[in-house]
Amino acid sequence: MSEEQMSEEKEKMWEEYVGGLRDFRDLFERYIQNEKEMFRALQERNEDLKEIVRYMANATHGLLKAVNQLIEINCRLVEENQTLHKMMLERAA
Repeated sequence: MSEEQMSEEKEKMWEEYVGGLRDFRDLFERYIQNEKEMFRALQERNEDLKEIVRYMANATHGLLKAVNQLIEINCRLVEENQTLHKMMLERAA
């Protein structure tokens, strides 16, 4: 192989190497961009989940409050029923 052919071959190898580096750089840049987008999406998802959890906590708190009120009402009804029962027993006696 002549010196000129060897030089052309080296030039071709160099261009392929540089092309490979460019491809790798482009691929790596896309990877970084994808990672950034995934991170942003996860942050948004976490914010959405936080909002859902807050909503569920508020709803649960409201339901527990209502249940406590129902329990109090039920206790008063039981007391009233006991009072009425005693009155009925007294009248019957």
